Order: sequence, then structure tokens, then C-alpha cells
Amino acid sequence: EIGNLSNLTRLQLEKTAISDLGISALTNLKHLEVLNLYDTKVTDSCLQDLAKIKSLRRVYLWKTGVTKEAIVSLEEDNPDLEFILGN
Repeated sequence: EIGNLSNLTRLQLEKTAISDLGISALTNLKHLEVLNLYDTKVTDSCLQDLAKIKSLRRVYLWKTGVTKEAIVSLEEDNPDLEFILGN
């Protein structure tokens, strides 16, 4: 259902059961700028789907299965997209 909210600009999914498969359902959100995935089950596998959301500018990924190594090349290819992994 969230994937049908076409004018959504910010989405906070922290501490939910969202997975890599759920991220693929968000690729139709053409205005999404900020996505909070803190403390979810997403992994490196969701990064390619996140890169498809051209309006996306910032993704919070603390306490997820996403690795810093996996986002390095993706950030190089998408200089306007910032991934925040925390400490």
C-alpha cells in the first residue's frame, strides 16, 4: 500500500519488519527524498532497488545488514544519494 502513495517525500520505517523484498515495492515512489530504515532486516541486497528511486537523497541504515563496503561504489555512482550508517 505504501508504494501507491505517489507524493510521499519522507518515509520512516525504522524498527519495522521491512525486508529487502519490501524495499522493491517502494521503487515507484518518484518523490521520496528521505527513507529511515534504522534497526530493520534490510541487507546489501536492497541497495540496487534504493538506487532506482532517483529522487532519494538520504537513507538511514543504522543497525541493519547493510555493509559500508557495499555502499561505497553505489555512492560513487549516485553522488546525490547519502547513506547514513551511524557509528
